[in-house]
Amino acid sequence: MAAPAASSSGVISTADVQSLPSSAKQQLLRDLMQRPARHPSQVLICATHVLAHGGAASEAERWAFTEMAAIAAIDLGRDAQATELIRTLRARFGQESTRVRRLIGMQLEAAGSVESAMQLYQAVLKDHPTEQWCVRRLSAIHRSRGDYKLAIEALRQREVYIDPKEKNKTFTYAQLYPTDEAAARELISLHWLLNNVSQCIRFADEVVLFDPANYSHHTRLAELTYADGQYERSANAYAQSLRLNDGRNNARAFYGLWLVASQLVKAKNAKKASGELADASQLLEFAATKLRGLYAGSKTVSYLDLTLKA
Repeated sequence: MAAPAASSSGVISTADVQSLPSSAKQQLLRDLMQRPARHPSQVLICATHVLAHGGAASEAERWAFTEMAAIAAIDLGRDAQATELIRTLRARFGQESTRVRRLIGMQLEAAGSVESAMQLYQAVLKDHPTEQWCVRRLSAIHRSRGDYKLAIEALRQREVYIDPKEKNKTFTYAQLYPTDEAAARELISLHWLLNNVSQCIRFADEVVLFDPANYSHHTRLAELTYADGQYERSANAYAQSLRLNDGRNNARAFYGLWLVASQLVKAKNAKKASGELADASQLLEFAATKLRGLYAGSKTVSYLDLTLKA
């Protein structure tokens, strides 16, 4: 029997997963383990089957599949199944296992016992001060409550480690993990919610330094500098994004370039700077031409024309 076709994301549908043979379910679990998206339905179907039929290639893989299944059960609200899987892991690795305690914390959050989850994460940090995951979860909980300043404090100012070799010198999360790109992206979002655009730009700059070849990071920096009125810097960031990716999936940068060029034309026109006005006008026309090319033949091209003429 032919294997079911994969979707555009590379993951087959939940219905088709049921019909996969055991070996294919096992391989799908391995593939999903490498992806950032969790796909809980597929994971739980495959893991339940593989674990029941002893399909894991090794002891380590079996426990990895069990952990994946526990997370999937939590995501899907299957509390009884999650509890049983966590109990199995706890029997193998002990009550004090950091990863087991993480799962318990996730289950508490899913059940709405947020205070208990926070206490558990704080207890883990007391035993393991450099545990990144728990710091991020504490920040996420503060954010979910609208406590954006506390969420920022967890990622920037919270003292998480005391070094006995350095006369008990304390270190914050930011000092221990200065290259945590995920934390920097989260800080952009948190500062945006607080209208701290200058701080957003600061962390957007850091994200660009972490991964300068990622076009979306340059686009985000361009949007933030545009919001701050730094139009020339915004145009440069949009241009860099488009150097890295000038395809249709980066139309957002072309539109952003058109917006910032419009502002530059207004500014140069007001200053009567003829040479700079010509450059800005050329940039505006370039962005408009590219946008029309991207949407040529599309049903939305007429709306685009109205926007560009506005």
